[in-house]
Amino acid sequence: MKKLGRIFADGFHFKNPGLGLFIGLTLSVLATTSLFNAVVIGIITAIALIISETFVSIFRKHLDFFVTSLIVGLLAAATSTVASLLLAAYYPSIGLEGYSEFSNNLLTTFIPFTSCTFIYLCKAKHALNMKPVEALVDSVSSGLGFIVALALIGVIREIISTGEIVFTFSNNVQGFIHLWDFKLPIFGQPFGGLLVTALLAGLHQCIDNRLAENRFKVIVKE
Repeated sequence: MKKLGRIFADGFHFKNPGLGLFIGLTLSVLATTSLFNAVVIGIITAIALIISETFVSIFRKHLDFFVTSLIVGLLAAATSTVASLLLAAYYPSIGLEGYSEFSNNLLTTFIPFTSCTFIYLCKAKHALNMKPVEALVDSVSSGLGFIVALALIGVIREIISTGEIVFTFSNNVQGFIHLWDFKLPIFGQPFGGLLVTALLAGLHQCIDNRLAENRFKVIVKE
């Protein structure tokens, strides 16, 4: 149990894909113009990660890295395709046919792109040396950590660039929370995404350093 707990902590925080390992950085920068975009992209990526990493771990004795890369690519592409179809059915404004008046069209571009992110290959390589339960815990924790990272980046960028937070419901009705009239539209551009990602990554590193210092003090006292 301690080993599984350590794997979960590593995946969620210490080796967070977005803020710790800097993999999936393109999604972190470009697909986080709003909280809604960030959460949807994060969920799709997490689901594909869980499926691919667990599958590779189950059949790890019969796979090499080349075959693993092909399988992971196919599974990720299949997941993004299914996600696009579901969004087309329940969120027409942002699905395959979603070129309407809503502002979430970015998802139409980046849902297919999620199948190309390096997260899957990086985690699949580790899954070749993991038991299925360990791979499942690692993929779930990494997926959750990536969702949280994207959500933080997305909500900060959306608030600063628009002064509000917009929510889209399944019937394409949008609600929003207006916070203030001050806006910095540049945070809706890639520069803003890179800046917010870098600041959060720096904060993440500071937290890691403080935790490491506390852990060292405990070891010295013992």
